[in-house]
Amino acid sequence: MALLETTISDELPCGGSLINDRHILTAAHCVKARKIVGVRVGVHDLSNDRKCDDRIHFRDDYYDSDDSTETDDGTDEYSAGCGPPAQRIPIDTIVIHPKYSPRSKRNDLAIIRLQYPAVIGYSVIPICLPLTEQLRAYRPSDSFVTGWGLTESGERSAVLRYAVLPAITLPDCAMRIKELDRVIVLDDAHLCAGGNNKTAHCNGDSGGPLQYVSDSTRFVLQGVVSFGVKTCGTKIAPGVFANVTHFIDWIVQEANVLD
Repeated sequence: MALLETTISDELPCGGSLINDRHILTAAHCVKARKIVGVRVGVHDLSNDRKCDDRIHFRDDYYDSDDSTETDDGTDEYSAGCGPPAQRIPIDTIVIHPKYSPRSKRNDLAIIRLQYPAVIGYSVIPICLPLTEQLRAYRPSDSFVTGWGLTESGERSAVLRYAVLPAITLPDCAMRIKELDRVIVLDDAHLCAGGNNKTAHCNGDSGGPLQYVSDSTRFVLQGVVSFGVKTCGTKIAPGVFANVTHFIDWIVQEANVLD
C-alpha cells in the first residue's frame, strides 16, 4: 500500500499499490487535478509516521556519518515503536491511461514511476498482478479494500484500515448505481464490490487496492478504487473499481512488469 504526496503540506489525497520496486498503480483522477511529488511506502500509522518523521526521507537526504539505526542497548531503533522505517520516494514520471475520461469515469488508471526503486522488505512488498489465465479468470466471493480514508465520523483515519466487501455482478451493480446516479454507465472495465451494508471505501481511499488472498496466500490486485456515489458508509451502495484484469496488458507494458 502506498500514499501519494502533493505539494500541499500534510495533504495525502490518495493511495496506490506497489506493483514492482519502481512503479505505483493508482487512479487517474488522483493525479490528473493535482501535482503529485512523492510516494510513501511502508507506512501503517500516520500519527506514528509523524513522530518518526526524521527517518522518512528521500534517499539522497544528508545524514551525519554518526547516525545509526541502533539504540544504546543494541536493539534496532524502530523496534521501540516506530516500526521499520517508511520510505518516501520522489516521483519520476506519471502515465495516465490514454483513454481516461473523468466525465464518464472510464479507464481511471495511472502509473507512477519512482525516481529510484523502493527497498523491498518486511513492510514493503509488491502486490501480485493477475498475470496468469487462472488469476484472470478467478472471481472471489469476497475482497477487501485498504486505506486511510474518511471514517464514518467524517475524520481521516490515522491507521491503515481495511473493509471486507462481497462481490456484486456488473448488471446488478449498474442497476443500483443508476438509481443513485443516472449519468454513470458501467462496462467490463469496471468491477463492483460491497453494497450489502454500509461498509465502503471513502474519500482518501481512491487509487488504493481492491485485493484478495490467492490459494498460495499471496495478495492479488483485483481492482483500483475509482469512485462511489459519495455515501461514504452512510448508505448502502456498492463501490466501483477499475478492473485490473481488463487493463493488464497496458499495465505490463507501461510498468515493464515482465522485464
